[in-house]
Order: sequence, then structure tokens, then C-alpha cells
Amino acid sequence: MFKTKCKKTVSKMILSFILITVTLLSGCQKNSTHSAIEFGTIDVSEIDKIELSGTTGGKDGNFSYTLSDQEKKEFVHLLNQVELGDEVDKNQALSSGAVTYYKLYFQGKDIVTLCPGHYFGVDEKYYEFVNFDELWDEFVTFNSKQDTSQQDKWDCSVTCAETSETNNYVVTYSDKKVFSQTGILTFQNSNNFNIIVHLQIPDEEERTAEIPAGGVSSLYQISQNKACTVGVYADVPENETIKLMVYDGAVADLNSSQEKEQVYFDATVLEVKKKSIKVKCSESFDSGIPVDEEFSVTTNRVESGELPDLNAGDHIRIAFDGIIKESYPLQLGNVFAIYLLDENGNL
Repeated sequence: MFKTKCKKTVSKMILSFILITVTLLSGCQKNSTHSAIEFGTIDVSEIDKIELSGTTGGKDGNFSYTLSDQEKKEFVHLLNQVELGDEVDKNQALSSGAVTYYKLYFQGKDIVTLCPGHYFGVDEKYYEFVNFDELWDEFVTFNSKQDTSQQDKWDCSVTCAETSETNNYVVTYSDKKVFSQTGILTFQNSNNFNIIVHLQIPDEEERTAEIPAGGVSSLYQISQNKACTVGVYADVPENETIKLMVYDGAVADLNSSQEKEQVYFDATVLEVKKKSIKVKCSESFDSGIPVDEEFSVTTNRVESGELPDLNAGDHIRIAFDGIIKESYPLQLGNVFAIYLLDENGNL
């Protein structure tokens, strides 16, 4: 009798131990699927800078952009609201097309790369984006930051400080500081005379470029994110204005930014939010956007500066630069204008 009770007690103890072990292991496994980074605790003071980069489906290809101090604060505030779920397979996440990346440079020299999309990437791992529907429009706004400045540019025009003579070569320096994220700086001579550009890069030898009247020239292998000083020489009288524009990127990039292509499509407004509208494409024309595709369009960055009073159910026409970012949901490049259509589909 005693032996039987003893065996039952031992069996119950073993079974209880197994159940406790399984429960603990399950709990550990579940916790391990969450990202190590705690978005809610990130403080903007911990971050030196945030770089935005990615690819587009249009002619301009890759893009990059460094968030301003104010944009950095706003982006960290947005990150504080992100809720992540379980880890998902990387191939599954990448198939959703999310190709916009944010690189966070922490003061402790740590660098974290984020990839927000239908799934949220943290370095090499991807997770369920629990509040995607709630926050995605805000991320779309940040993803579009580079659109207002596909190419950083500076007006480095100067007033000639002194007339140059045979033994007196005078270079007049602009007070603007220029930075290159591409490793290339392009100089545009908007004068009817030749100029020589002098580029001073910290801790490096001065670089020069001779540019004919109305011409464009590029300097390559520029150290990235260094504050460079631009000077210009021209055989002109004192106090003559010397016009010079500097662009971050190659000559091809400059030409494409000056020749703005414009395409358009018609859509139905599904939802109106503070900084964006959700639309459904009704007529593609030559825009490359599939009919019935649903996505958000930012409304606080429309180049025309004019936006009609929109409501759900309105029929509209959206003019943009033809760039479609390869993400899910898709995103547009520069939005030039949004027009309200009448019941016949006319402006």
C-alpha cells in the first residue's frame, strides 16, 4: 500500500516538473522573439544622427538623407510609439518590399539599422509591426523627407573680393559650408565667363576644378559628411558677382533634378488624415500604378502648396514625378499637385 502511494506521488512530481519546464521554455522562447531594442525608452539625446536611405522605382535609383535636429526629435518620438510582435522569417519580411532604412548613430558608438514596413526590421531581424495601421502614415511622411531635396544644394555665389592681376591670384570664398553624402560634388557655373573652383576639405589637400562659362563640373572621392569650404576665382573686376551652385551628386543627378518629369493618375479618397490621405487608384494612365492599388499619399509636402478640401469618396487626380518607391504599401516620390475632379472626371 505504501509503495503504491509513493509511486503515485513520484509520478505526480515528475509530471509537474515536466509541465513547469515546458512552460518556462515556452516563455523564454516567446520573449526571445522580441527585439532587443526598447523603442519606448530611446531618448533623442542618445543619438548623434539619423540617416535615411533606400531605393526608388524611378530614374533616381538610390537616395540618402540625414534628418535635421528637429526631424530627429520627431522621428524618435514616433519610434517611442512602435510596438513589435514576434520575430518573422527574413525572406517573408523582405518579400513585402520594405526598402527604406534608418541608421541610428548612438553616442556610445553603437549603430542600429531600422527598416520599417509591413514588418519592422531591426538590424538583421524582422518582427511583426503590431501598430502598423496606426503609425504607417507617419513613417510615410519621414520616408518622403528626401523628396524635397533629392539632391542637397547650396548657393555659393560670391562677390569678387579683389581684382586679380598677374602676380595677385585672388580666390573669394563663400561663407556656406557644403557636405557630401554621395562622395561627389557638382559645381554649376551660371556666369558668362570661366571660373576656377577651389574646394577646401578638412585635413586634406585643396581640390580645384576649371569650369567654362555656363558649364558644369564634378569632383569625385570627396570625404563624406565633412564641412567643406568653397572658393572661386574669376578674371573679373572687384565687386563683380560670381554665380555658383554646388550640388551633392554627379552631373547626371543634376540634369535629372532639373528636368522634372510629371505623370499623374486618378484615385478615390478612402480616408483623410492630418498629414496624409489614403487613396485607391481608379485610372493609372502612364503612371505605372496598378488600378485598385491602395496606399497613402502625404499631403503636407505637395509642391504646389495648394490642397483642395478633401473628403472620403472624392475623386482626385495626383500629379507626381513618376518615382514609385519599392515598398509595401507603395510610396510616391515628389507630389506636385492634387486636383479635385467633378462627377465626369474632369478638373
